[in-house]
Amino acid sequence: MKWENVSVFISSTFQDMHGERDYLVKEVFPELLSWCESRRLHMYDIDLRWGITREDSASLNTVAACLHNIDKCRPFFICFLGQRRGWVPGEGNVSSVTTEEYPALKDFLGKRSVTEMEIEHALLAPMNRMYEGVLRKQEPCRRALFYFRKDTCLDSVPSSELPVYLDTSENLEKIREFKDVIAKAGYPVTEYDCVFESGPDGNGGLNGFTVPGGAETREALGQVILRQLKEQIAREFPDHMLSPEAEQTSTHLHMEGTDEGANDPAGLQEEFIWREEQSYFPQKADLDELARYLRSDETKTLCVTGRSGSGKTSLMCAIAREYRGQSRFIPRFCGISPGTSDLYSLLAGILAECGLSAAPMEQELYGNLSRYLQEIAAQRSTVLLLDGLNQCRDGLRLLEILPHRLPDGLKILLSCKEESLNDALLDKVQAYENVRFWQLKTLCDEQFKRGMIDRFLSQYLKKLDEDSIQLITHAKGSDTPLFISVILSELRVFGRFAEIEEQIRKFNGDTDTAFTEILARLEAETA
Repeated sequence: MKWENVSVFISSTFQDMHGERDYLVKEVFPELLSWCESRRLHMYDIDLRWGITREDSASLNTVAACLHNIDKCRPFFICFLGQRRGWVPGEGNVSSVTTEEYPALKDFLGKRSVTEMEIEHALLAPMNRMYEGVLRKQEPCRRALFYFRKDTCLDSVPSSELPVYLDTSENLEKIREFKDVIAKAGYPVTEYDCVFESGPDGNGGLNGFTVPGGAETREALGQVILRQLKEQIAREFPDHMLSPEAEQTSTHLHMEGTDEGANDPAGLQEEFIWREEQSYFPQKADLDELARYLRSDETKTLCVTGRSGSGKTSLMCAIAREYRGQSRFIPRFCGISPGTSDLYSLLAGILAECGLSAAPMEQELYGNLSRYLQEIAAQRSTVLLLDGLNQCRDGLRLLEILPHRLPDGLKILLSCKEESLNDALLDKVQAYENVRFWQLKTLCDEQFKRGMIDRFLSQYLKKLDEDSIQLITHAKGSDTPLFISVILSELRVFGRFAEIEEQIRKFNGDTDTAFTEILARLEAETA
């Protein structure tokens, strides 16, 4: 079944809704992401607390960016409304290009806040969009959910913090009227409670999000959101949903912490390929070399090497996705399931996927590996892709037992950390001449780094200012793709635009420094 995209637009005011948005991005959506992946759905949460650049603001394109991104996310839209209206842009705050693109926008300027405009455009009164000279109709978001913060939640907010959360009495009345319009329109609305909690650094915010349940019980708001979003996604993609039996098994395995990949290695490997590709996009020279090898008559095995974090796994994922339709492609990423934790299990699993039975003893299997490979090649043109041999017990031994010449119709791509290859092993392999090595280079190209940043963030409809981009590309650790992808993954869940550059500077070291910062953040959030 083909993979589909699920992009969920998050609408709310910003300053007073950091708590709710952080709760969504850090606690709710990670579970929804896993649920979607098991159903061949790519899930993206679109949180625009940052992503609208200073250049957009200076060019009066803030409103346009919001409307464009709603259009990209249709039909999914979730909205949080509290006790603030937010910014109400007038005609002088929106470019003429934007009003030409959305002619009906003029009716809302000076009358609706940005959040209210988002709701109008998403479902109450979608604005037709001028595109390539044609005024195109926009359909209402049919998968919309609303969450209203109760007024009583502000009873716990200190008076010094209250202006952050509470608007003027005039605007409060307009908010209530707008909430009534939404409720009367028949869209699902959930009211929730929360309390203000002071932080250890003197800062504080709203937390403890719950929804009243039955018999004086309360349910975590996150569980309600998950249940409702799953229902909406299931209605949109019914063919991707699991059978009741598979659903029950999946839930049981998740609760028990059991590795689902033991029952579905191919499915787990494919999920891993997609997830890994989202964080790094290989350099063209490396992709071209692997592609050239697969098309050639070369009879040696090709082994990709590079230091930790150099992008070996992402390169292998990219080549797997590009070539798997052209021949039988059997990928194995070592360390992600029990069947890849040792060399014998790894090879036995591959043979089983090819309909062959492995010898019961390790030495017998290794001694007859050439014969097994000939049987695989005789079935059909095949590519074996084994990534991270150094993470597999006895994995590097494969370099010693592979045949001097692969049978026609078979290619083998391997990868391992260059630090794991000792001189004695290299001497053996070079003497036998059964493996050719391809070493990944240090990441130096400024434009490639920028492209990596842009491509990753574009999945979440985000952009960085030029100063922020330079902070990343000029950082000490930016010579490895892992460092850049770690920073971008962390920034994606960071919600305060004014502090983005300060956050980037915290990572201005190497990959170890970046991971240390992330662990410190996680520890602080769970304390």
